[in-house]
Amino acid sequence: MHFPSIPLCRQGNFLEDYHNLTYKHAMGLRWAAQFCAHAQMLIKIDDDIVANLPRLIMEIAPPLLNKENMLGAVYAGTKPIREASKWQVSLQDWPSPGYPNYLSG
Repeated sequence: MHFPSIPLCRQGNFLEDYHNLTYKHAMGLRWAAQFCAHAQMLIKIDDDIVANLPRLIMEIAPPLLNKENMLGAVYAGTKPIREASKWQVSLQDWPSPGYPNYLSG
């Protein structure tokens, strides 16, 4: 297996804050689209997760390769946390009483 050298990344112009994780994820997707366009799959895993990548690839690759799929734990019927918390979301940021279904992480 050949691993190409990893290009240098540019920093985003925003504060390092939990509230800005969306920007960090978008930067990662943009980087992958620019430098990994040939990749057959993109796996995003948090830094506190351990994954058996050979098994994961063996399990998902045959039926899902070359298709646009997202896999993960689905959160359904969740609501924004309005009280003071690391995960607090203001009415200004998300005025809806609930979130659409989304994947963990």
